[in-house]
Amino acid sequence: MSTPAFDRKVELIEKLLKDKQYTTAARECLILIEGGLRDILINDTDKLEPSDRDRVRNEEHKVAKGKESTSDKKPKRSFENFTLGELIGIIRNAKFFEAWEKISQKSFPMLINLDKITSFRNQLFHAKGWAAHREATQDEAELIFDFFKYFGKILNIGNNPRLTELKQGLQQSELKLPLRKKIIDYLKKLENQGIDDDAEEMLGYIDEWIAGKCPADDFEALWQDQQNQQSTALNYPALLEQLRHGEIALFLGSEIPEKIKKGLEQEQNHEALPLTELCELIELQHGRTTLYRKIERHANALLLKENFHELAELLAGTLKPIILISVDCNSLIQEVFKRHHKPFVVFSPAIDSKYLGKFIVEYCDKPELQVVTTEELSDLRLFERGYSLIYKIRGCFSLNNDKLAVTKDKDCLILSEQDYFTFARHLDRLVPDYLAGLLQTRGLWFLGHHPDNWQNRLLMQAILEKRPKSLVYSVDAQVNEFTNIYWKARGVENYQVSLNEFVSKLQQVV
Repeated sequence: MSTPAFDRKVELIEKLLKDKQYTTAARECLILIEGGLRDILINDTDKLEPSDRDRVRNEEHKVAKGKESTSDKKPKRSFENFTLGELIGIIRNAKFFEAWEKISQKSFPMLINLDKITSFRNQLFHAKGWAAHREATQDEAELIFDFFKYFGKILNIGNNPRLTELKQGLQQSELKLPLRKKIIDYLKKLENQGIDDDAEEMLGYIDEWIAGKCPADDFEALWQDQQNQQSTALNYPALLEQLRHGEIALFLGSEIPEKIKKGLEQEQNHEALPLTELCELIELQHGRTTLYRKIERHANALLLKENFHELAELLAGTLKPIILISVDCNSLIQEVFKRHHKPFVVFSPAIDSKYLGKFIVEYCDKPELQVVTTEELSDLRLFERGYSLIYKIRGCFSLNNDKLAVTKDKDCLILSEQDYFTFARHLDRLVPDYLAGLLQTRGLWFLGHHPDNWQNRLLMQAILEKRPKSLVYSVDAQVNEFTNIYWKARGVENYQVSLNEFVSKLQQVV
């Protein structure tokens, strides 16, 4: 019977294999297998029948003779000090599993030669420093994973023993508490994402510091350097592959609202007001029609300067339909997709109180707008029919039409404070079930969306509440103490990378 820790590891390794990170997947399996073998020898040898126990101890003594203590010259009886090859040698020579089956009532058929596991371990890790000799092939990684799955269910393994040991060592260390906590959080993160070459290098430094071989100042400098280079942890080829197959949904932020704010401030002669308050003021003084006209004029003037243009061009070349959630009210993404002949639909919720729960839909290949309920939207099965979905969470200029009842008295844009209050009150009715269902089975990335004001956080929360408690990612270089805490509290793994750098590296892969 498997444990939750083991199930999480299986899910992680399956994801690594899917992302074609075969070496990281194989290493993760091998480390866990080694830890499982070590634990069963340590914990169960004395439970064996006397003759079987003596046979295992005799083999242990033979190996220990080569690891004599320099202080007393007596053999060290400690499975902790043995290599994977030595552990497997004891298991094989002492017929350990045959003996263990008698007391555990579990069978352990050899799905793979254990000596082959040792060979893989030696080829994929250096004896010193744990750096890769070579890369694992897909067949090798899948073979090791198959063995791990069967092996893990029998022995109830799951947590990475090396990371557990390092966490215990850090708890007893004299490192400053804030830094120690950050490193322990880093080790916990590795439990969830696997250990690549960069992580292996850092784990080597942590090992050295705990062993007293690295001065505290040097270690802190190494740690800070690793944090500054965090962008290298992004696997851009794997990410691009997932994007091309529609396996990731993107939540796209924007710089346009802040640029619009500057233009409105000059016109209204008001400074230091948040954009929502500025919009509220204009609507109260001049009416909704004037606010809509001013926002549309400023937004259209900024289209050519929009930071997401290159990203939109890249997304337009993806193989499969994709899911985008955009805070912009303009049609930049739609125009790029049209040039590349990529089928799409744009949709937004109606926010007029009389029509809450309905959605306005615009097809790339139909002239008329369509108004549907959440159930009707699901029935259309747009994504399955090959349409990319562009959910304009704050509305879109192209979806406003005086001929439609849903926007005749109230446009679908979320601009003023009152609009956001309406959104917050009816949040469960403004994200359609069809979109929520698709988000359940896909990764989610926030790009260029900063949780630095309550309005942005509200829009994020509307989407996060529709997803299971799986890891979400963000690309946000504009972080401070609050936003760091916020991302972490919401289960979002943030990469402190600028959007320009992120898009540039994706383009380099292309």
